Amino acid sequence: MKKYLLFLAASACFASTQAQSSASAEKDTTTKQNGWYVEVAGQSILGVTFNYEHYFSKKPGGLSVHIGFGGGYLPDIFDDGITVFGALPAGLSYNIPVSANKQHFIEVGGGYTYLFSNGGASLGSVTAGYRYVSPSGLQIRATLMPAVFLLGNGGGGPLPWAGFSIGKRF
Repeated sequence: MKKYLLFLAASACFASTQAQSSASAEKDTTTKQNGWYVEVAGQSILGVTFNYEHYFSKKPGGLSVHIGFGGGYLPDIFDDGITVFGALPAGLSYNIPVSANKQHFIEVGGGYTYLFSNGGASLGSVTAGYRYVSPSGLQIRATLMPAVFLLGNGGGGPLPWAGFSIGKRF
C-alpha cells in the first residue's frame, strides 16, 4: 500500500511539473520578441517577400517593426514581355490581443515599400489585419491594405489590396 501511495505522489508531482512547464512554454511563445514570415502579395503587391519582425513589448501584442526583401513579376498586358522587380518592404504596426489566451490579434499600422526594376517606385500603405500565434510559435497573418499610395512622380490615388503570410516567432 505504501508503494502504491508513493507511486501516486510521484505521479502527481511529475504531472504538476509537466503542466507548469507546458504552461510556461505556451506563455513564452506568445511573448517572444522576434519573428520571421513569408508574405504573398501584401506590401510587395504581386510578389513574395521574406520578412523579419521585432516586437518591442515582452507582453503579447504591442508595437512591432518589420523589414524584408523579395520580388516578383508582372506580365505586360500589351506586349509579350514580363517585368521582374525587387521589393524592399518596411513597416510599423501595433498588435492588439483579442482573445483570453493571447493567441489572436488585430493588427493596425503602416508601411513603405521600395520596388525596383528598370525604374523605381515607392509605395506607402495603411494596414489592418488579423494575426494568429499558435502555442508552438507558428504565426499566420491576413492583411488588408485599404489604401496603397504610389509615392513620387505625381503620386497615385488609393488602391485597396490584401496579403497573406505565414511564419514563426522565436
